[in-house]
Amino acid sequence: MDAQTELLLRKSAANEQAISSPDLERVPDVFGFQVQQAVEKLLKAMLTEIAVRYRPTHDVAELIAMVESHDEQLPATPLTLSRLTAFAVEFRYDDLPGSLALDPTDARKTVAILRKHVEARLDQMAAARRQSPA
Repeated sequence: MDAQTELLLRKSAANEQAISSPDLERVPDVFGFQVQQAVEKLLKAMLTEIAVRYRPTHDVAELIAMVESHDEQLPATPLTLSRLTAFAVEFRYDDLPGSLALDPTDARKTVAILRKHVEARLDQMAAARRQSPA
């Protein structure tokens, strides 16, 4: 596995650890930012491993499109992933309307589902590389 991929997975795991804290739920914009960051880094890990260059961005929809344009499918998740972009951009500096706060249970499930999918896919890629002749 590429060193940058490993770094992104570790950083995403740290974001995921942060959202496991019930205390963070009391600050919905910060909670949402940590969810967004976990998802962004998982998508970037996938792109890095399949050797796709991406520009510096927090746009989850753009990252999803890039992943999917390389014949990689993403799993269904409780939250719509592209909705998370606003937590990295607008809601870092503006107030989060209460109606847009993430459901903590759905958010945690979303990150866990995506992490499991990405890690399984990365393992499959590594196994395929080991089997192919050099």
